[in-house]
Amino acid sequence: MFVEEVERGRAIEPDEIERARNVLAVLDGLQDRPFLTGDCVTLADLWAAPMLACFRLAPTGQKLLAGLPEMQEWLKLMLARPSLMATRYPLEREAG
Repeated sequence: MFVEEVERGRAIEPDEIERARNVLAVLDGLQDRPFLTGDCVTLADLWAAPMLACFRLAPTGQKLLAGLPEMQEWLKLMLARPSLMATRYPLEREAG
């Protein structure tokens, strides 16, 4: 979504939004613990966090994440990790 909407300026199709919504629903369903698969960070968290960090920079991504406060908290937790802070995409730094 980020590449298409932000870098290419292309409108996101309704079916693409629905697919993104479905993926977010699955990830949000895992939010009964601090990390995606338990009490410790795993490869799942480290794989998903950078993608969702870029996803939230797209206007549609922002809208979809706005309705998922637990996902936002998880992302905030992940983005505070030194490894993710050190490898932030330039637009992430600008967005804060």
